[in-house]
Amino acid sequence: MSFIFFVGGVRSGKSRLAQAWAEAAAPERVLLATCHAPDADMAARIAAHKKSRSEAWVCIEEPLEPLGALIKYCAGKPDFNGSFVLDSLGMLIANLMSQNLPVSSILQRIGSLAETLASPSYSCAIVSEECGLGFVPVNGIARKYVYLLGEANQMMAKKSHAAIFVSCGLPLALKGEIPAVLNRFNSEV
Repeated sequence: MSFIFFVGGVRSGKSRLAQAWAEAAAPERVLLATCHAPDADMAARIAAHKKSRSEAWVCIEEPLEPLGALIKYCAGKPDFNGSFVLDSLGMLIANLMSQNLPVSSILQRIGSLAETLASPSYSCAIVSEECGLGFVPVNGIARKYVYLLGEANQMMAKKSHAAIFVSCGLPLALKGEIPAVLNRFNSEV
């Protein structure tokens, strides 16, 4: 089984590629959604994402403890041979920050997730935002977020079997190879 890390900017197409990969990887698919809807705009975005997935997807909404949700799901289905997509690592970081957790605690949780996914008994993908291509924010909270997300992205990329950077809907292998199912996206754009 494999662990793929998809990273890219906002609206880069990374979730779409992770979804296509998961659909090709296994007939049973689980989305671990870290987003919650604090306002109408976010609720509409979540609804649009739900429409883009077939009914074959199971959606588990878990904004703070996706590793626990993953373990619980697998414990209830010991013969699970499907694929998981966690979308998104950036939202998970924001959610954990909103709990006023210390940086060390947040990084420990992310490290545990990366370590668990390094040798999965199922196919899994993590979707994350790339924030290292821009500027250093002037706001202290924003700088903390960028720092944490950058560290988390590095942890995931290091433990993943393949790290795929997505820009303008196109996949680029940073580590490993682009899964064959994603090659069609290079000719569609």
